[in-house]
Amino acid sequence: MPRRDAMTLVELLLVIAIVAVLIALLLPAVMQIREAAARTESMNKVKQIALATHNYASAFERLPFLDPTGRTQSPHVSPGRSVFVNLLPYLEQGNAQLQSLKDPNAAIVLKVYQSPADPSLPAALAAGDRAGGWVSSYAANAFAFKDGPRFPTAFTDGTSNTILSAEHYAYQCGATKSNIGMTFDTLYNMLPGFGHHRASFAESTFDVEPVTSGNPPISMPDIWERSFQAAPALNKCNPSLPQTPHRGGMVTGVADGSVRIISPNVALTVFWGAVTRDGGEVLADW
Repeated sequence: MPRRDAMTLVELLLVIAIVAVLIALLLPAVMQIREAAARTESMNKVKQIALATHNYASAFERLPFLDPTGRTQSPHVSPGRSVFVNLLPYLEQGNAQLQSLKDPNAAIVLKVYQSPADPSLPAALAAGDRAGGWVSSYAANAFAFKDGPRFPTAFTDGTSNTILSAEHYAYQCGATKSNIGMTFDTLYNMLPGFGHHRASFAESTFDVEPVTSGNPPISMPDIWERSFQAAPALNKCNPSLPQTPHRGGMVTGVADGSVRIISPNVALTVFWGAVTRDGGEVLADW
């Protein structure tokens, strides 16, 4: 009987099926590795921001103001330079800060403020104008930075119990076909009412803020019974809240210089208590 060298159709289909099963088994593992790598890179960037904040405080004995006049933002006042622009010299980006002062409309792309997992970045970087620059995947806690507080003396809740920064989609958060949504970026010469928001959260009437009351005091959100969003779709993104692209938790910078991943299941009183710097709350483990 002659020797058969070719594969039969059944054998070919079997090989294809085995390869498909192997790919199906390996794909989740590859995705998990990529997610872990992106989260680690984001944690490193948040750590850099936290250390830059400490270096700024060492130089000036206080944190940066939310705007250069020292006033907390009101709906009718131009926001001024953002916290993250003020921190640029302490992130080895002093030239970028000088360029921003000379040309507020310049589209400067700063990798240190961009999360590799942020799903909104491709559209921002493809915009090609000033909306494509100065975007940030991280947001400063306005309650920690408002009025340029003395550091660490103004943090009576404790630096280990106060959030300095959190993740936030950088661009067109909440955009739909019928509503372009709010562009969230660090453009410092734009009014939030015109579709721009400096890189901060829990600020003014545009964001969800903590309200502290009771004895002993607790903090709860003033609207939207939420802490933050975990991996929302762009059209489900709420620009009044922080959000993380990671389903397992949000990367946050803490005032003691550490980095924490906060669970999506965190208690509202714990999260919003950590947003205040002097509310007097006693936080559970977070």
